[in-house]
Amino acid sequence: MKNLNKGDIITTNIVDMTAEGAGLGRVDGMAVFVDGCIPGDKVQAEITKAKKNFAQAKCLAVLEGSEDRIAPACPHSSRCGGCTFQEMNYKAQLELKQKQVKDKLERLGGLADPQVNDIVGQWYTDENGEVYEPFKYRNKGEYPVWNNLVGFYERKSHKIVDVKECLLQSEAADAVSSVVRQFNKGHIKQLTVKTAFGTGEVMVIFESKEIEKMDYAETMIYAIDESLAEIEFSLESVYAVWDGKYRLIAGKRTILDEVDFADRTLQFEISAASFYQVNTEQMKKLYGIAADYAGLSGEETVLDLYCGIGTIGLSMATKAKNIVGIEVVKDAVLDANRNSVINGILNSRYICGKAEDVLAKVTAEEYEPKANSAEAALVEALASDQAVAVLDPPRAGCDETVLKAIADAGIGRIVYISCDPGTLARDIKLLGDMGYEFKEATPVDMFPWTGHVECVCLLSKKDK
Repeated sequence: MKNLNKGDIITTNIVDMTAEGAGLGRVDGMAVFVDGCIPGDKVQAEITKAKKNFAQAKCLAVLEGSEDRIAPACPHSSRCGGCTFQEMNYKAQLELKQKQVKDKLERLGGLADPQVNDIVGQWYTDENGEVYEPFKYRNKGEYPVWNNLVGFYERKSHKIVDVKECLLQSEAADAVSSVVRQFNKGHIKQLTVKTAFGTGEVMVIFESKEIEKMDYAETMIYAIDESLAEIEFSLESVYAVWDGKYRLIAGKRTILDEVDFADRTLQFEISAASFYQVNTEQMKKLYGIAADYAGLSGEETVLDLYCGIGTIGLSMATKAKNIVGIEVVKDAVLDANRNSVINGILNSRYICGKAEDVLAKVTAEEYEPKANSAEAALVEALASDQAVAVLDPPRAGCDETVLKAIADAGIGRIVYISCDPGTLARDIKLLGDMGYEFKEATPVDMFPWTGHVECVCLLSKKDK
């Protein structure tokens, strides 16, 4: 392996790409990560950092461009850290993401040729049958703010790229950020905009210690309301947050979204701190695949771990005997219960606590649950071997104690939804050591034009 040093000029073929937008090439067997390149490029680059097993480089020239290379649609793509796949056509993005899921399941998960189904992309067809690519799909925008700069962090920097129109964010988010850009006098550190596409309701969250005391705050909120009304959105909720504490300063506690699933339309109340899938259209496809993997006949109890505001479990409620959600965040449990009520769903129950603690409690021999409680439904399902676990953890994946608790409870089927193929592969390997067999996976492109990918996996206990 050749020793590379800072300042060396190299020529390499790019064969892969990281989620952060760096192309992967090799020089005499050493991995070299080159910013601003895509698979298929042949580039000349300068080494900027050299380590024992890899190097980083900046692209000096694209000697031969990939057949998948396109002109980026966004003028900020070379600086902004949000859309790292802007220079690659959408079909190639999907192929690359599917390959990366399979590669990580093999390399980190220890699986030999795992079944990874075709990735579910986000293509649109207009009234003329014209197919076009996904933009403006995000229902949540998070903008760092510095005085009159409102945008996103520059790649590998804390400098803010001022973005007046983001191709991924909703029109509502663009409108709100424009108003804040005009009014802010240094008191707002971050802006979050949540958009309910199904109803047009909007929530705005200011990260600010004293926004309510600022003389311009009321005028700014009024201007936001007016700006949203012009594009047929409605400002319904305004919060301030500081040190993790949310304060409602105008409007309602939640906004309401409406989502058409295959068998029914559901409404979801979304609070300031709650998790909600950022791509509503792809969420419907994601949850449909999860329901198929759950294999529900009407007799099963779905154990919805990391349930948040209850969206996954509630989308399966008509197919299951019971939904039992477990969530450590108290406000999210309240939201999940509320979402059950507003949708008239009677077979869902929720427990506030850690999944491993709840499962340890209900599997203890001496435990006697209260009649008609969530715990009683779970005990009954475990005793009759009718429990299906659905996991949707944060990017860091599941704590090993949660996976062990599932295995110790004897749950036969696991549907694992992941937003990080690396931690997914790690957890699948752990579950394999605990007696579970990987069956198949289906990636879903929840984040077009970025390096991130969601994936749904099915596992079952080997002795079931």
